[in-house]
Amino acid sequence: MRAKLKKETRDNLAKEEILQDDRFFFIAGYTSGGAPYGITWEEMGLKPWDDLEENKMV
Repeated sequence: MRAKLKKETRDNLAKEEILQDDRFFFIAGYTSGGAPYGITWEEMGLKPWDDLEENKMV
């Protein structure tokens, strides 16, 4: 029961937390030195902070 609750909590946090900045559309994680890595806005074909619904990406 405890493991199931822990998994549900982790899944809910993952769904709600979308990490972005001016360079990355999605920040997948951070290196041991603290540098972010993930998918850039350019790789997504978007400009930083474009409205996803306008671009039909959602």
